[in-house]
Amino acid sequence: MFRTGVEIILNDIIENNSTFKVPSMGYYGGEIHFEPVTGSEFERLRAKGKFSGIDFLESLFTGY
Repeated sequence: MFRTGVEIILNDIIENNSTFKVPSMGYYGGEIHFEPVTGSEFERLRAKGKFSGIDFLESLFTGY
């Protein structure tokens, strides 16, 4: 159940470019958000080694 909830949250964040605020009882809260990197910006960052630790085939990367 927890895994399904996390999958739903992550899919919503990625597909709708939204932010998920993690509920907390204390002073500090947390947020989860993603910023899409596409096109020439992706090419420039990849050339500088930004994604060098990611194997896109092994990670089941999808560019949508």
